[in-house]
Amino acid sequence: MAETERENIRESTLEGLDTEARKGKYGGQPPVITDDMLHTCSAARRSAGPSSRPSPT
Repeated sequence: MAETERENIRESTLEGLDTEARKGKYGGQPPVITDDMLHTCSAARRSAGPSSRPSPT
């Protein structure tokens, strides 16, 4: 009986994921770094110039 219930839950979950995927939505946590944050950080690094860290010897 437990196996049947597990299979029912699995099928329902897969159906729900498929329905959301067709709407363009995917599961999981949202990314920590957004595209805007990445763009801002990249621009800041470019404007900072060369690194002030000493080169390895």
